[in-house]
Amino acid sequence: NGRTSEARQIVQSLQHDAYTIGAEQVQNDSAALEQAIFKRNSGIWYSLLNDLSNSLDVVTGTLDSLTLVRDTGTSTIRGDRLDFEVEHDMPYPEVYLALGRIYAEEGLYELAHKQLDLFERYEGYLQVHDVKFEALYLRAEIFSRQGKKDEYDRTLQRIIEKDDNWDAKQGGLKGYTDRRFSQISESRIQMLSRSVESRGKFGKAYFEIGRRKYLNGSEPGAEPYLIMAFLYGYEGEEARALLERYYLSTNQPGNLKKLADTAGLLHYY
Repeated sequence: NGRTSEARQIVQSLQHDAYTIGAEQVQNDSAALEQAIFKRNSGIWYSLLNDLSNSLDVVTGTLDSLTLVRDTGTSTIRGDRLDFEVEHDMPYPEVYLALGRIYAEEGLYELAHKQLDLFERYEGYLQVHDVKFEALYLRAEIFSRQGKKDEYDRTLQRIIEKDDNWDAKQGGLKGYTDRRFSQISESRIQMLSRSVESRGKFGKAYFEIGRRKYLNGSEPGAEPYLIMAFLYGYEGEEARALLERYYLSTNQPGNLKKLADTAGLLHYY
């Protein structure tokens, strides 16, 4: 129904969940559909959606077949090809994250923060380390609901600092701070634009910080963040639109050249 941005977010969330539990076919089918939505290839949406539905049926059927056996020391999850023991005295940070999400949905924000604190304390026990990005985004979302703008920004900044492509000291794309797009190597641009994983991890943080800075009147401060969002392809059209408005408003030759450079990169996205 034209709600492509919302559809992409749902598919990206499903893709991440599939990665977390090792459902590779669902992950691959989700990635293909997400890219087709992103590139507006509507002619293949329903075919890809059907593929995703079929691979999901396999996973949900497997999950439905599992049984849980408990004794005094451990819990054992058993299925046709699965036998997994859970030690009662071992911390499971994924559980704290799940509880934090439930509390957040109920509006119990302080309880949610406490669960996320426990999650961070026991991060070393994570089975899939990338789940920590889910926890950080959930923390940021809670701060946003609470109206704690500074804490919201700091949490997003924590996410960005984990990106190897970001130069924290210079505040920009590592190796290319204060340079025009035309000075970035084509291979680097291709790597960034095709990195679906990094787009999901970092793109939203860059875009949200950049947009907030721009709307608060700090266009120069917003520029490097919007550039990163654009290069990763996260809300690329809106990120470029904000950059375009900034560059045109200054009417400086250097900024107008930057604007021409962004137009030259559109074919990547």
